[in-house]
Amino acid sequence: MLPFGGEAMDEEQLEILRDFITESTEALETVEPLLVELEQHPGDAIDEQTLAAIFRFFHSMKGTASFLELQHVVRVTHVAESLLDLVRKGSTPLTPTHVDLLCETVDVVRILLQCVETTHTDATCDPDRVEDLAKRLDAAVNKAINTIPEPGAAKAPSSFLVLDAWEATEEDKAGSMFANLISPEMVDKFRIESEEHLESVEEALMGLDVGTPDMELIEVAFRGMHSIKGNAGLFGFTALSKLAHSMETTLDELRAKTLTISSDVVDGLLKANDQIRVELRKATNPEPEQPQVAANDAEPGKAPPPKAEHGEAQRAGSIRVDTEKLDELMDLVGELIIAETTVTRNPDLEGLHFENFQKAALQLNRLTRRLQNIAMAVRMVPIASTFRKMLRLVRDVSSKQHKKVDLIIDGEHTEVDKTVVELISDPLVHMIRNAVDHGLESPADRLAVGKPENGTVWLTATHEGQEVWITIRDNGRGLNTERIRAKALEKGLIDPEKEYKPEEIHRMIFAPGFSTAEQVTDLSGRGVGMDVALRNIESMNGRVEIESRPGEGTIFTLRIPLTLAIIEGMLLKVGDSHYTIPLLSIREHVRAQLKDLVMLPDGTEMFKIREKLFPVVRLHEVHNIKPKAHNIDEGILILVQDGPQTLCVLVDEVVGQRQTVIKPVPDYLKGVRGVAGCSILHNGEISLILDVEGLAKHRAAAA
Repeated sequence: MLPFGGEAMDEEQLEILRDFITESTEALETVEPLLVELEQHPGDAIDEQTLAAIFRFFHSMKGTASFLELQHVVRVTHVAESLLDLVRKGSTPLTPTHVDLLCETVDVVRILLQCVETTHTDATCDPDRVEDLAKRLDAAVNKAINTIPEPGAAKAPSSFLVLDAWEATEEDKAGSMFANLISPEMVDKFRIESEEHLESVEEALMGLDVGTPDMELIEVAFRGMHSIKGNAGLFGFTALSKLAHSMETTLDELRAKTLTISSDVVDGLLKANDQIRVELRKATNPEPEQPQVAANDAEPGKAPPPKAEHGEAQRAGSIRVDTEKLDELMDLVGELIIAETTVTRNPDLEGLHFENFQKAALQLNRLTRRLQNIAMAVRMVPIASTFRKMLRLVRDVSSKQHKKVDLIIDGEHTEVDKTVVELISDPLVHMIRNAVDHGLESPADRLAVGKPENGTVWLTATHEGQEVWITIRDNGRGLNTERIRAKALEKGLIDPEKEYKPEEIHRMIFAPGFSTAEQVTDLSGRGVGMDVALRNIESMNGRVEIESRPGEGTIFTLRIPLTLAIIEGMLLKVGDSHYTIPLLSIREHVRAQLKDLVMLPDGTEMFKIREKLFPVVRLHEVHNIKPKAHNIDEGILILVQDGPQTLCVLVDEVVGQRQTVIKPVPDYLKGVRGVAGCSILHNGEISLILDVEGLAKHRAAAA
């Protein structure tokens, strides 16, 4: 194989590198919240399993990075691993400073991985920051070591491995980060290369003269053992990697002359080299050869036991799929739904009745729906990884603000479309950061009003019909309605002569650049960045609802469709134009009567339904098209709701309920008011998907 790094890598190496980046990035998202959780249980209450999981992550990443020749990743993960090892062994308690350093290690590794993704090496990736962090980690390790009580004469002067006590532990058998991707051919290459390294190490050791040791021979032995260690880590042969690591450490001590070379040391190294050769054979040939007689003795007609697959592949119950392929699958399913509608509702069939065709169409419809459900289910992922990122965020913000904050997560296993997971992260960051920064009071202020010193933020996710509801709730001071109103007046966002409901005032915080913060800090005030959060949510056809009570706290509810690609909609018609309204937005439709139409003094049309008045939107006027129903009693009113907005939309005709594949609005239709997207009908025409909130804004602006 070619050496890793740079432009010379072949496709197989690039694939390994890409898999390493993907696996490591995902693992970082898991490790980061574990670190924060670990800090919450200091001292004797520390969770040993969590600590061991974090240690294994750094250990595994270091070994794989070493194989891939990512020296900066190796540098920081190695020191982080050393620090965790001291904590794991009880030599030092885990302190907030340690957690800060380890969290920073996660940040730096994440940056290095992003750099490696584009350059295939980390050699040029912010070396100063890497070295600065490594030195601070080194200092923390040395400080921890210096505080360890002297164990007395029992301590060995060297880390030289005692082979007689060697035994692989369960942790040693943790396996590679991507064992499923390792082929038998790769294992065979590893075995051949390792045997060559062992030969050169043995030759170098045999050439050592105890009286005048040749440092070049020690270097040769060290490099050979270093390669075996790194490669073994990649392949998941952690027992072998650990054994090689111990021998490498002893050779390193000889290089640094902190260990004096002697006959006993050389004998021990040769013995270790032999032991590694044995371990290599075990690792690369796990299945003992079956004697031929065993096969002959098998009972006639009885099948031999199934042969075990290599590595971890046998236990794999899932596979990794490129997200682009999932997107393509969903697009094809969408096209299939359109094609199915085109066939089964073809205008050429109007008025005809073919019994066999109807049966076939029904079967096709059933299979299409099943395929759609499966394609959607494949794209569904738990929202846990996004939620658990917020633990770090709350820790950092509360630390900067000198507040005590508990983040309670509920419903993290709720599954949502993968696109939702990708898009929801930024809005959550803005909302939770503002909840901690401005929503929650300082500890002194909370105590002064009789609240617990610790503030609490609840982050929950639940399925509600065809939506997922994500709620961010805090028990802080609540939104200051009067201050928001004053700021909105100052910015000219509201009419000073008009009365507004509290929830309408509260939504002003989503206006771009809106902030009521008295002091500018490095953290945003409530409202700064909230406009971006709202845009992200609206881009998913979602909505945000706010509920706030003075002194009790604020609740943000994000209502997001389970899937962004296909919705259930009601197909409508105005003149020759088709429209679709998402079924979830429709409350009811009524045949209008003139006696229920009320005209306000400002000319606004309102329609009365069960003694409540709702504003009327005539679609043909909004989009300047010729309708069939000019008078309100000639058409149908669709009562729609989006958050606090409720409208009556006048249309000519209700065609019926349809599965609707959402498509972006074509360029020539961009700018059409109150439209969130479009879909293609069975006859090739376009149906505009209405945006209720957009229609409400248009009506308010036109009033």
